[in-house]
Amino acid sequence: MYQYFLGIDISKDSFDFCFIDSNEKLLDKNHYLMSYEDFTNLGDILSSFSKDEILICIEATGIYHLNLLSFLLELNFNVCVINPLFVNAFTKSITIRKTKTDSKDAYTISLFAKRNSSTLRLSKLSDLETIKPIIREKEKLTNQISAIKTDIKALVNQLFPEFLKNTNIFSKSSLNLLLQAPSKQAIRNLKEKKIASLLNKDNQRGAKAKISANDILLLAQNSIGINNPSLEKILISKIKQLEFLQIQLDEYIKIIEEFVDEHHNDDIEILTSIAGVGKDSASSFLAEIGNIKNFESPKQIIAFAGTDPAIYQSGSSVNIRGSISKRGNSHLRRTIWHMARAATVWNETLKSYYDKKRNEGKTFKQSVIAVANKLIRIIFKMLKNNTKFESNHTNLAI
Repeated sequence: MYQYFLGIDISKDSFDFCFIDSNEKLLDKNHYLMSYEDFTNLGDILSSFSKDEILICIEATGIYHLNLLSFLLELNFNVCVINPLFVNAFTKSITIRKTKTDSKDAYTISLFAKRNSSTLRLSKLSDLETIKPIIREKEKLTNQISAIKTDIKALVNQLFPEFLKNTNIFSKSSLNLLLQAPSKQAIRNLKEKKIASLLNKDNQRGAKAKISANDILLLAQNSIGINNPSLEKILISKIKQLEFLQIQLDEYIKIIEEFVDEHHNDDIEILTSIAGVGKDSASSFLAEIGNIKNFESPKQIIAFAGTDPAIYQSGSSVNIRGSISKRGNSHLRRTIWHMARAATVWNETLKSYYDKKRNEGKTFKQSVIAVANKLIRIIFKMLKNNTKFESNHTNLAI
């Protein structure tokens, strides 16, 4: 049983801590910098106490808490990372003057730790929390790749629009050709044999490009594309950027998949039993919510994601708007949106639910959000009960 409780409130460059005993008596508090020296100072303060008797609670703050979390876990302290929603709800339930200071926040977190110690789940170095930076970086790369692809399409549409309309310009064969000949005029200057060689450069043995070199030459001869050397240079640069980012993205995906296979394979298998949910989105979802035991109900996850309805209140008038609150975790919200979109295509029961909402007059976005919240309720039940997807999961109350 824990006898001492340490609450830590973290910002980008510093952190406040508050250390109390089982009687909620203040033993120590301070404001430290996010530095190895101050991490060590905190460790020195705790060193005079038995580690088994100390529970450390850190409020999740994006990525800023990960350095201190890793430091404390490597010293074998008992540490839990808590959802800010729970701290906010706890703050409202206790009588603390409504002054906002980081030291008061740290004290509140220490009280939360003491009064909820029996239900809190300890963090581990193997938690998805530790790989969250890579998952979020992968998300950034995905967005960058999408933006670069849009730029490439716009450039090809000016330089050789017929090529854009008749091929998949993001196939290896198409990109190989565009790197060497990024316009109609450059294509015209190549021999058919050279074009064929570029098209089949990285294809698997025996595989051929879907469009022939002769077809491409004919397209170039009759193209309405413009001649602009500057745009050609930009197109080549964009393709090189795309290839570089794709290599990075593939590396991140491999790291994430290896990590979840080793540490979280059971939960991943549960989530991927839902048609339309792949390892990628399942990993992102689990990384953002942490352990399902941290949530008492699916409503808490919905609020955490910010997919709950926005409510406007003026005096005694309350209006539930058609929009969502967007107050929660934007990374989780994007992940659950993509999961819901895929589920409406590949999962028959969720597709039926989406169609039902559309028939009720809901917009596309409102219907997908309804599926997203339904999906959260289903996932909550599945993870809590350690069961895979069954069609009757969708009979949960909305």
